[in-house]
Amino acid sequence: GIAVDVDDSSGEAEIRRVGALRVRDSSGELAIEDVGGDLDVTDSSGGVSIARVAGDVRLTDSSGEVRIREVRRGVVIDDDGSGEIVIQDVARDVLVREDGSGGIRVDGIGGSLTVRDDGSGGVRVGRVAGEVRLPRK
Repeated sequence: GIAVDVDDSSGEAEIRRVGALRVRDSSGELAIEDVGGDLDVTDSSGGVSIARVAGDVRLTDSSGEVRIREVRRGVVIDDDGSGEIVIQDVARDVLVREDGSGGIRVDGIGGSLTVRDDGSGGVRVGRVAGEVRLPRK
């Protein structure tokens, strides 16, 4: 697929069947599926749903629920202000650098899981093949 760069200011957005993808979204629900390369998302508000990514996923999200599933490489969440994070079926490592509020649920990780900073909401961990590193409370 072709590499795509999207800037979306408001309203719902659905993006499917693309190559590498970079998205900057201000508000509204965002659904991304079937990405043939790496995915880089910056989202201000509204839920984010990501499924079936062939490359790495990198995400910064201010508020709203985040759901990520079926990633063939790794996932890095640089910052998540508020809202639940659900991550399922990732082939490699998952890193959450900073999570403000809202729970984190992780299951089916092929590599390691690292959560550097989790404000409130707790972390629920299912199957993780590698090391699990969580912040001390």
